[in-house]
Amino acid sequence: MKRLTLLLTAATLMMASKCQKNSPVSPAALAVPSDLINTTLDGIPMVKAKTMIDEFKSVGWDQLVPQRTNYHISAKMFKAMIQMLVNERKAEGVAVHPIDGIRIYFIKDPYSMTGPLITFVSTRRDSTQWKKDTSRSVHQDYYQHSGSDPLFKLPNLTAEVFHDDNKKGALLYKRTIFTRKYCFWASDYVRRDTAEMMARAFAKGLKPTFNTYSVWYRLELFENIASNSFDGGLRLYVANHIKYQKDRNTFLIIPTKRDVSKKRYVDDFSCDSVKAFFVTPANDNGELCPHHCN
Repeated sequence: MKRLTLLLTAATLMMASKCQKNSPVSPAALAVPSDLINTTLDGIPMVKAKTMIDEFKSVGWDQLVPQRTNYHISAKMFKAMIQMLVNERKAEGVAVHPIDGIRIYFIKDPYSMTGPLITFVSTRRDSTQWKKDTSRSVHQDYYQHSGSDPLFKLPNLTAEVFHDDNKKGALLYKRTIFTRKYCFWASDYVRRDTAEMMARAFAKGLKPTFNTYSVWYRLELFENIASNSFDGGLRLYVANHIKYQKDRNTFLIIPTKRDVSKKRYVDDFSCDSVKAFFVTPANDNGELCPHHCN
């Protein structure tokens, strides 16, 4: 009897093994990484990031007195960030809620007096919440990413913060005498003289205020920029709209080139490639929060 039990057990294991080998595995199941973590694209754990987003909102727009502010991230970080999202989208195939963009939030550390920082959060197109409340965005945040992705192996994912610093390569604060009118073929392009006015419009007056929590941008825009060769990174100016959605805060996004001799990253305004884009919600279907929030 004992021998019969052992034989039956062995047979059962063999059959289970055979069934397991022959059982179909969905592509979606194969695509799910085994080391998922909940984090922003710049490596802030989800819970902490949400706390910092809420802290910025709770401080109150009139209580923050910002200077002219711009942020800079490295080309290596930017390209790794976009490549990870492209890979995730490809692994998912045709998804019900496809990966569609990046939302850039203002954040504040509740334990620091440092002015507002920024964080990058990936989004999916999901109309579920939007149908319930049309003031919500159809682009919903998601935080799950593979912890072993090359992006999270980079030594520094924090955006550097600069204030009105032309010596560091942030050139929009200085009015130029001659500016090329436009790159006629680039739909996302904003004239440089317009960009200069938008950058200067923020923090204009004795007590300027923040009136935007976040701005959403489509992934394809960043893919186009990442496909070009540039060795600096991306500079994000905090700016104000001067025509569409007048006086609302937004970002001007400008690729930079490395100036090794002066140890700085300089704005690249050339019209030779896609890297000339200045991005604003008015020209890029971006969404401001309020009124289109996660």
